[in-house]
Amino acid sequence: MGERSTVTILSKEMGDPCIEIYAHWDTPEELVNKIKRALSKKERWDDHSYLSRIIFCSIVGNEVFSTNGYGLR
Repeated sequence: MGERSTVTILSKEMGDPCIEIYAHWDTPEELVNKIKRALSKKERWDDHSYLSRIIFCSIVGNEVFSTNGYGLR
């Protein structure tokens, strides 16, 4: 029935919302590896919005247009 893993992205700026990415099928280890891959690009670390999108895209991958499997909270 899936692993139902989540990752929460926090900003160091006060008042910025946190973003939680829900992955229905990814194991926690798979999710960590996808985040590592996104961070290894070493781009946009100073911009919460862009870095969050880079991480999200790395997690979702080719499933970006799917209507299930991933979500945002």
